[in-house]
Amino acid sequence: MFKELSPWFEFTFCDWSELFGYGKEKTVSTGETIYAASQRADRIYIIKKGRVRLFHTSHEGKEKALIIMCDGTIIGDSMLDGFHFESAITASETTFIEFGRKQFDVLIKSNPYLLTQRIKFLDQKSQTLALSNLLVACYDAETRIRYTIYHLANQFGTPLKNGSTRIFMQFTQQELADLVGTSRVTVANMINQFIQRGLIQKDGRFYILPSVINILPDE
Repeated sequence: MFKELSPWFEFTFCDWSELFGYGKEKTVSTGETIYAASQRADRIYIIKKGRVRLFHTSHEGKEKALIIMCDGTIIGDSMLDGFHFESAITASETTFIEFGRKQFDVLIKSNPYLLTQRIKFLDQKSQTLALSNLLVACYDAETRIRYTIYHLANQFGTPLKNGSTRIFMQFTQQELADLVGTSRVTVANMINQFIQRGLIQKDGRFYILPSVINILPDE
């Protein structure tokens, strides 16, 4: 079940485009904060293109990534007592449409198709977050890292002529560690083990998987 839902959450089968004219389009570079935890949640955003990392920061200053929101997803909609309870920062150049919260709610509720898609979106997002929590709570670091690399290759990989797959999306070991809930050292050690076993090859700043299926853990 873990290979069906990726932490890089896309919702591209729904067409939100009829809403775009009511919002304000913006394009921002990597590393830009869209909103922060404890800010008033009076804006909602649809991601047209790009990746946005949602995360919590502990009292000790440690970040824990929750999910990476990608094309077609909605962010800023989750709140507690009117305030954001997670932060959102771009993981790539990102284009999004910004709406006022009340405006967005009226637009969605007045369109039965979009309302249905909104419910489906929330359902799939909640399933993805639940499975992510289950992975962290019940499975070891190697299993979590294997599934994460599988999703990277499956979503952002390019097939090569020899049947292998190159992951062109650049990411740091710390980013991977934050996403799977472990340390950077653990991620580095596991990747080195995968290289030694022939599951992964390093090509400069990129990774190549001879077989995407073989990186999956035994279920």
